[in-house]
Amino acid sequence: MSIKAVPITDSRSQYEIDRNFTKFYLNYVPKTPLGPDFKPNYCVLPAKYAEVHEKVKNFKVRGDDVFLCGNSKSGTTWAQEMVWLINNDLDYEKAKSKNLLYERFRLLEGDALKANEATILGVTESDIDALNQSPSPRHIKCHLPVAFLPENIWEVNPKIIYVVRNPKDAAISYFHHLKNVRGFKGTLEDFLGLYLSGQILMGPYFDHLMGFWKLRELKNILIITYEDMKRDLREVIHKVAVFLDKKLNEKDVDRLFDHLQIDSMRKNSSCNFEERMKKSAINKDFNFIRRGVAGAYKDEMPEEWIKKFDEAISAEMGDCPLYR
Repeated sequence: MSIKAVPITDSRSQYEIDRNFTKFYLNYVPKTPLGPDFKPNYCVLPAKYAEVHEKVKNFKVRGDDVFLCGNSKSGTTWAQEMVWLINNDLDYEKAKSKNLLYERFRLLEGDALKANEATILGVTESDIDALNQSPSPRHIKCHLPVAFLPENIWEVNPKIIYVVRNPKDAAISYFHHLKNVRGFKGTLEDFLGLYLSGQILMGPYFDHLMGFWKLRELKNILIITYEDMKRDLREVIHKVAVFLDKKLNEKDVDRLFDHLQIDSMRKNSSCNFEERMKKSAINKDFNFIRRGVAGAYKDEMPEEWIKKFDEAISAEMGDCPLYR
């Protein structure tokens, strides 16, 4: 067996019984640019991932694939809409007609994450099978850390865009998502404890971020931050366009800028997942795209937890200057 599964027994994590969150360890040294001395940590995934790992590991990456990676609630949905439109020559009509997650940007590990919503929404098609049958260029979303990516990704070297967000904001956003969508029963403090101890889906957060951060000098990797998108979205649009070898004039940028505003995204039926929320969320009125604010953690995170997160940032993020 190429992976070892260790079920999470912390009672605070038992908020999604149907997915049985588990720490997965690799029983081999993954082939990455980080070298043979790279010792990856575990990754938290549903127990079902044991059935999916080999498919993900052996997934055949194509040279013109575009990967959008990032930890949960880091702004990946926002970035997906931007990346897909830039790489598809701003075809707004096509974007409007196809769901962002189910059709335009398949989730590589999606087969492991489907739980009750697969039946409720009728979404039973395998994401990996769909990707294998999709024409190029493919747009692929992935929340997995570096070590868990397909093995040949570092031989083919497709474009990889990694989205990162302040872990304090990402944690608060994720708490609201799980409480309203999945029915998380614990307190905010319970959740923050799980987050910092690496017991939340795709955790540990800092291992995830630092794996990609160490590869930031590679020509096929671009790291963008949620905070940069909030501060100067036009600049980020230009940066992504250059990275994807696409030319945009100022009118193109202005229109895309308007299209990507939070209010516009909330009204966009192809990426607000309103239908999904009404069918499968615990709180049917919950907005998948919630506040869309950088630094919002200050309104909700207790001071003692801000201090704990700041201490973790200092201890875990090495030479990465973000969020100091």
